[in-house]
Amino acid sequence: MNVDSEGSISFDPENSEENVKRPRKKSWLKSGSGSDFKPSKTCSSDKRLSKAKEPTKVVQGEKEKPQFTCPLCKKTFKQAGHYRRHEALHAGKKLYKCTECEKSFRDKVELDRHMRTHTGERPFECSECRKQFINKAHLTVHERSHTGVKPFTCSECGKQFVNRTQLTVHERSHTGLKPHKCPECLKSFVRKNHLNRHIRIHTGEKPFKCEKCKKRFTRKFSLVLHCRSHNQKHFSNLESDVSSGTTDDSDDW
Repeated sequence: MNVDSEGSISFDPENSEENVKRPRKKSWLKSGSGSDFKPSKTCSSDKRLSKAKEPTKVVQGEKEKPQFTCPLCKKTFKQAGHYRRHEALHAGKKLYKCTECEKSFRDKVELDRHMRTHTGERPFECSECRKQFINKAHLTVHERSHTGVKPFTCSECGKQFVNRTQLTVHERSHTGLKPHKCPECLKSFVRKNHLNRHIRIHTGEKPFKCEKCKKRFTRKFSLVLHCRSHNQKHFSNLESDVSSGTTDDSDDW
């Protein structure tokens, strides 16, 4: 609606009240509240609103996961727990403890393998003779008794062995090296299992227990001999481990 200089009135449809766009009211304003009204920082249940989180980065429609990088070897991990376990390997920490004999291990795989020495479980079977083993490495070494393969050769005398541990121990007969020293009496040993067995003289520990009569022994071999009297079948496998070359420094014969 317009008024000209002569006082006449004309109607302008474009500027009519119906076509004028008015600013939208903010939803939080209440009637009669005044221009200085501010929204409440609490919700209807009087719980204070949490601080706004930073937006999550998205990669190809999936949430981007943080990566943890080892400063020593640059290996990366998506989970903090996996990174901490890896970090423990560099630090020499042994986070996994056996509930039976309190031995500690660097990772769960080592612990699971060790636990089979207590349970008698032998999930790896030779396809030739059906003999069973605690881990796949022992089975691989045993299979060489069927094939005659001895891939590890001494550079000094040419003698051959079925596994690297046997070669390493043999090489010490040339060098005279005895790297495993008792912290109590400083006596040295060629093999770590010999040291472990010796330390029990000082501690009185007997970690090997007969499941049938509960008698305990310092050495695993003593337990095997004892178990013959009970005819415990799963210990027959243990008896021949020494001759087949499947024991290593972790075995306490």
